Amino acid sequence: MSSQLTVAEAAGLLEVSTAEVHRLIATGRLDHQLACSGRCELLVSHESVVAVRSARQPG
Repeated sequence: MSSQLTVAEAAGLLEVSTAEVHRLIATGRLDHQLACSGRCELLVSHESVVAVRSARQPG
């Protein structure tokens, strides 16, 4: 993934809870990966967040 966000950052951009971000990951709507370097962190693709945000906008 070229640009990655934390779950909290993705939630902020989508204006949803982190639980909703996890649901979007579980249903395949958001691309993600687990990055480990001393500790592990779930990262979300910025591009997939933008796509979901665009799909949710009215119009």
